Amino acid sequence: MRLGELLMSEQLITPEKLAEALRRQVLHGGRIGTNLVELSLLPLDGLAQALGRQHHLPAATAAHFGQLDKALLEKLSPESAASWNAIPIGRTGPDASIVAIATADPLLPEVVEKLQSELESNIVQAICPELRMLYWLEAAYGIERSNRFKRAPTRAEKNGQLDERRAYVKTLADSINTSAATTVSGQLARVAVQRVSVPRSDISRVPISMLSFDEALRAIRLSNGRQRLAEQVVELLKNSFDESLSAATLLTLRDPLAIGWKGFSRDKEIQCVDDLAMPLEDSELLGPVVKIGESCVGMTGEVIPNPAPVDQLFWQYLGIPTDTNPTSLGIFPISAKEEIVGLLYVQSNIEISSDIYASLETIVTTISTTLTRLIRAANR
Repeated sequence: MRLGELLMSEQLITPEKLAEALRRQVLHGGRIGTNLVELSLLPLDGLAQALGRQHHLPAATAAHFGQLDKALLEKLSPESAASWNAIPIGRTGPDASIVAIATADPLLPEVVEKLQSELESNIVQAICPELRMLYWLEAAYGIERSNRFKRAPTRAEKNGQLDERRAYVKTLADSINTSAATTVSGQLARVAVQRVSVPRSDISRVPISMLSFDEALRAIRLSNGRQRLAEQVVELLKNSFDESLSAATLLTLRDPLAIGWKGFSRDKEIQCVDDLAMPLEDSELLGPVVKIGESCVGMTGEVIPNPAPVDQLFWQYLGIPTDTNPTSLGIFPISAKEEIVGLLYVQSNIEISSDIYASLETIVTTISTTLTRLIRAANR
């Protein structure tokens, strides 16, 4: 039984609340349990116990992480912990010869064998919610969470302590007065195994660069998840328009922030777009587009004569030298069910033609249609 169905059968959530969490999952990713916790519809320990019932495994609750064994943690490499989403939480059994492993998913037999070899002990599994796993990978191994699993603090919380639900996003605005302004550090979290959805049709398996523009739009419409959707869109943007776009990025909106989703830059290697977070209220570039709900396109000096400091940092992140601007740009709101849920941003070192802007609007319409379809499909 799926987790949502289990929770409804136990009357822990209503169909309406599940629909709200599923919609959020389509737009922002993360597991359904994560979205329920973030919406304050379920406590973390309640989620852990529900996952235990779903998978017929013990639940890894907060109490199990109270006193982690440092020597035991050191036996498991950070790479293994990140790859398999697994953390040793203690010893158990009559003679403490068995290691209890918190895991985000039931482990395959071959993974169990590898963990037992690395830990030099037999193991027993305990199921752990995604948010809790990511927190303890960070706390125990220094594997930082992506911005998807963080949030912007309120003013009252800015001096608050880190916990399993309250990891705060570091935005471009936070880095204005620091020397580490736009450096993206290598993070072990990026070695974690990525689960890529299997496309549903032959056309979805064909690289965008081999398709006509209309065929590429059809492939995007057939995307079966947010990850595949973003990959298809960015590939199309990168390989179309005679490669005149120097950079582009999709961003999702999680008020009050625009969070990086997927993107590219020809002028700078960008490894982790989801490390990008921009406060909308501080931006003269993205903020007005979200507020007004209309696209903004043209020569940069004309459409944004007075960029804010965070806008300059945003451009630097995408490869524009300090104190300079891209020649032209376009910012397009992405909607789903009549609500703005994201942005497409593009820039160029030359003037972008009106024909290209028209094609970009068509791409955005396709993204909106696909997201709306995915939300509907998630609720079936």
